[in-house]
Amino acid sequence: MNTLSIYVSNDLVTDQRMLRIANTLSENGWNVTMIGILKGNSPGLGFFNFTIKRITIKPESGILFYAWMNVLFFFNALKSKAAVFYSVDLDTLPAVRLAAWIKRKQLVWDCHEIFTRMPELYSKPIVKTFWKWIERIYAGGIKNVITVTPGVAKYLLDKLSIQSTVIYNYPESYNDHTTVKEKFDSKKILFQGALNEGRGLDILVNTMLHLDTVFSLEIIGSGPLELEVKDFVKKHNLNHRVSFLGRLTPDELKEKTQKAFVGISLLDSKHENSMVSLANKNLDYIMAGLPAITMDFPEYKRINELWPVAILLNEATMESLQQAVELLSNDYILYIHMNKACTKARDQLNWSNESKK
Repeated sequence: MNTLSIYVSNDLVTDQRMLRIANTLSENGWNVTMIGILKGNSPGLGFFNFTIKRITIKPESGILFYAWMNVLFFFNALKSKAAVFYSVDLDTLPAVRLAAWIKRKQLVWDCHEIFTRMPELYSKPIVKTFWKWIERIYAGGIKNVITVTPGVAKYLLDKLSIQSTVIYNYPESYNDHTTVKEKFDSKKILFQGALNEGRGLDILVNTMLHLDTVFSLEIIGSGPLELEVKDFVKKHNLNHRVSFLGRLTPDELKEKTQKAFVGISLLDSKHENSMVSLANKNLDYIMAGLPAITMDFPEYKRINELWPVAILLNEATMESLQQAVELLSNDYILYIHMNKACTKARDQLNWSNESKK
């Protein structure tokens, strides 16, 4: 039996892509072990048909986290009897590639994003330079590379001369058990994902001050900006209209997404990684039959040209977001049209189709 060890730098519950990939490989004859991080607020894992190991690391962020994680991953890989080592993102690559070289094992690198062009590094030039250095040393010359969008694949080819295979992070199919009328009437605006820089959170909560009180906002996720956003909500007396639901299990997330009115996905065009991304939340909105408001970036435009599932914004501003929310709320026919487009899109944009790659 083929054996594979997958190394993931985040909490495994949040990395649905890797859980899906590991499950698909396991169902097709691979003996898979996935090694990830266990954090203080990590929810429990369900049952999977592959082995999962979760490592606790203190501190849970910063350079010491990444350094200690790579040390632990390196020694884990040295002890591993797997035939193939699978490194997820740039931050696990030093440990996994070095161990693969020492043990003469096959290496697969799954590049989820342009790590050195992430919004979180925009205001941290020293940290950004460090990761560029890691990218130059460890990423060059890898033969087996998977990535998530054509934009990231182009970056890898242009900057690192790496050929890669695009495997989209399409979600598993499931049945939407809410009606279009229930969604429309809920007037719940939904944001899901990490509360990080470059996600338009400041614009989103500010817009709530200008929208009719019939609208409420549900924020699902956690991250560095959580306290800042909560302080803003409290300061402006929005507690009765803005709910922070924290990190939910996949089933809980599906439930909340199906019952919302509109999904929000705002990104900053000055960040190259955002420009070439296809956010997981956008795909989750489509699967839930939920119309969205997002950016007029290449991947979202590509989908919208085939299935008009979202209102695309040229720029993320309070004015443009407010206009889009009110447009959708005042036009039930448009809302029905977008819901039907989601239904058609999810027949194509699902893991059952993509997993064949």
